[in-house]
Amino acid sequence: MKKLMLIVFLLMASSSLFSQLEVVWQKTYPEYIQFAKFSPDGKYLYCAIGDSIVILDALSGERLRRFEGTQSCYHMSISNSGNYLITGIAGGIAIWDIKAEKYLKQYGGGIVYLAISNDDKYMYWLYSDGYMRIVDMKNDSIVKQIQTHKIQSAKLSNNGKILAIGYSYKGFNQMGETVFYVKLELWDAENLTFIKVLQDAKGSDGYWNFDFSKEDKYFASISSVGFVNTIYNILENNIEEVSPNNLPVFNFKFTKDNSKLYYRSGSVLDYKTKDNNLFSYNMKDKIMETEGDTNQFYIFMGSFKWFTLLKKSITSVNYESEIPYLIINYSQDGILQLKCSYDVEQPFEITISTIEGKIIYTSNEAELNSTKEMIFKLQLSNGTYITKAKTKNRIYTQKFQVLR
Repeated sequence: MKKLMLIVFLLMASSSLFSQLEVVWQKTYPEYIQFAKFSPDGKYLYCAIGDSIVILDALSGERLRRFEGTQSCYHMSISNSGNYLITGIAGGIAIWDIKAEKYLKQYGGGIVYLAISNDDKYMYWLYSDGYMRIVDMKNDSIVKQIQTHKIQSAKLSNNGKILAIGYSYKGFNQMGETVFYVKLELWDAENLTFIKVLQDAKGSDGYWNFDFSKEDKYFASISSVGFVNTIYNILENNIEEVSPNNLPVFNFKFTKDNSKLYYRSGSVLDYKTKDNNLFSYNMKDKIMETEGDTNQFYIFMGSFKWFTLLKKSITSVNYESEIPYLIINYSQDGILQLKCSYDVEQPFEITISTIEGKIIYTSNEAELNSTKEMIFKLQLSNGTYITKAKTKNRIYTQKFQVLR
């Protein structure tokens, strides 16, 4: 039997804190979603599907509408202003107008990265042959151009002032043998002037993941140097941290409150809070995007046709907290455990129903023991369930999911 995966309350990290992330929805889609980005307000998800963009309602996962393009997408980004989508296509880059919901135009000629300034006036074209250009977006005229290195990866900061570029190059050791290196640099985006080197080390495959923290204080990269994610404090010019336990990482994102999401082998998502508490979850991944603010952020992740929207849990509280809560834990052998935050007054009634409202369990004889816990056996199939616990002085409701 496949291992049971409890999504909403995956208690794998701390005895004093409950789950920090909870599921908003999980869905399978008939079409393969290649890439996805949140709208800046977090209300929508723009999904690259074939040669078109499909818009999803972020908080429900429901498909809203589609706008068409001309070629399949190979990667995807969104301008910091939120007005344009940029997708990689065969032989170049394509731009989409989000407000008009239409494909605009494409550029070729070896462009490996395109970003748009925060005021939507300029484009930054970075080429595989090392050319970096600032281009007037209205008339496509070149404002400034320099040549540097054969760029493989790049990222524009959230404030639009810094360009991070990564590339590999070939050198020789003392024995005259060929050695491959990777190099990570920061550039002034507005003037195309060099700022500093963040990394220069042995490695052959370059970089494949860049991300800036919300206020651009931190920059994260995954490279072929040990396959670990390195986070740099670019204001203090030092390394802030690397992947938890130096384990290889395949995807990384900052949340909007500057917590960190590490996705590593074995379908493990490590969530490291800004207070440095570490929580681990079993999740599928190909896409991982975040949106929201410091009070509430969302995480969209998944693979192929199977996706999940997570959010920061507002029910994550200390045992000593005075905020009332009800914690539900469903184990592989069908044991359902409930835990209330403080003494309740009898009678204590419990109802479990499906997300559609069908009641599958009810009892008005449930009793909590002295540790404020109740344990009983209940066989549940895959799905989403709502538990309602009613006492003389409180009503608790909680959603949980069972996945096998």
